[in-house]
Amino acid sequence: MIHDYAYIDDVLSWEECKYIRNYGHRKCKESLVEGAQIHNSRQSKNCFIQSNVKNKKIKSIMEKVVRMYFFIATDFFKFPMAIIEPIQYAEYDKGMFYKKHADSGLEIDRDISASVVLSDRKKYEGGELKFGHINSPMEEKLGRMIVFPSAMQHEVLPVEKGRRSSLVLWGRRDLAENKKED
Repeated sequence: MIHDYAYIDDVLSWEECKYIRNYGHRKCKESLVEGAQIHNSRQSKNCFIQSNVKNKKIKSIMEKVVRMYFFIATDFFKFPMAIIEPIQYAEYDKGMFYKKHADSGLEIDRDISASVVLSDRKKYEGGELKFGHINSPMEEKLGRMIVFPSAMQHEVLPVEKGRRSSLVLWGRRDLAENKKED
């Protein structure tokens, strides 16, 4: 059976979340979607953290996040992940949102997505991650990783107060394993 989503708390400490927020906030630009276009389906700011990032502390924190992501994908979803894209740092200030969408589709090959909550829930209102077929939004907690199939519809509800920050991960199986010689 494939589950809708999984989550695990305390993937990152308060200090690690704060460090990432400070690092990402300085690098953020207006978010783009589908072919590097500004689109009315998303209003947020983001940047990408590459696996070869020079900042040793950020690199160490990202390695910790990736290990947990691979563990959940393999253990909970029974899906052997092989490739992870650069990790996205995203910020949503008052009025910002990301309308209902899926992280995979005809032109995007992704299998498992994840969001790591970097903001203390007491510091923002609204902005919850909500899955299309589930009535209630996810309960968000600082340091929590929420993992779900990339094809599942989801959205970030509009932020009403404060700032919501998160990391977003996307991964897929190794396509080379599916290629066979004729």
